[in-house]
Amino acid sequence: YLARFAGKYGWLDSARASLDAEKQIHNLSVDCTSTGQKVNELSGGNQQKIIIARWLLMDCNIFLFDEPTRGIDIQTKQMIYELLDQLARSGKAIVVVSSEANELFSICDRIAVLSNGRLAEIFQRDHWTREAITAAAFRHYSSQKSPE
Repeated sequence: YLARFAGKYGWLDSARASLDAEKQIHNLSVDCTSTGQKVNELSGGNQQKIIIARWLLMDCNIFLFDEPTRGIDIQTKQMIYELLDQLARSGKAIVVVSSEANELFSICDRIAVLSNGRLAEIFQRDHWTREAITAAAFRHYSSQKSPE
C-alpha cells in the first residue's frame, strides 16, 4: 500500500498521497474541512466514506462490506449503493454483510444465507423470495439444534 506513495529512494511522497486523498474526498463527496481533519471529527457517513476511500486507493479486486450503511443518512446510503454498483460493473467482487433484508434485495445479484455460522443456501436474484430466504435460515438453524 505505501509503495503506491513511494517517491525517489522509497521515501513517502506526501504530495502524491495528499493529492490522492483530495481526489477521493471529492469523488466520494466527503464533508470535511481538509485532508488533515481527524476522521473521528466527521459524521458517521463521512467516516464510512473515508474507510471506503482507503480501500479504493489500494485498488483491491475483492471488497467486503460489513453493514456498510448502518447508522448513516439516506443520501449517503444511496451514494454507497451507487459506488457498489460501479465497483461490480468494473469487475470487482463485492461481498455485503447486512442485517437489512431490503438493502440486500435491492443491491445484490446473489444472497448467501448463513445460519449458525454455516452456509445454509445461496439464492440467485431471479429465484429468491423473502419467505424462501427466511425459511432457509430457520430450517438450517433448527436442524443444527441439539436434541434436549
